[in-house]
Amino acid sequence: MEIATKDELLAVKNEILNKIEQLVGGQPKPLPQYLKNKDVKQLLGCSDSKLDTLRKNGSLPCSKIMGTFYYKPEDLKKLFEMNKVN
Repeated sequence: MEIATKDELLAVKNEILNKIEQLVGGQPKPLPQYLKNKDVKQLLGCSDSKLDTLRKNGSLPCSKIMGTFYYKPEDLKKLFEMNKVN
């Protein structure tokens, strides 16, 4: 029977925590190629009507396929850049 020292237990704990961080939050999740309305509303923190306004005034280009709107993440980035405040 082996008894682990406090230092050995701390080393194992740190190793486990590092692996969990790598699995859960170590790498940012890449954005999908296209985003749907709910994704865009969540990212912008806006309502359905505000998103509709951005589409209609041409601020946020989109594609509509079988009743579903799709947005490119690059277009969202452009929207942020166009509305950047110094």
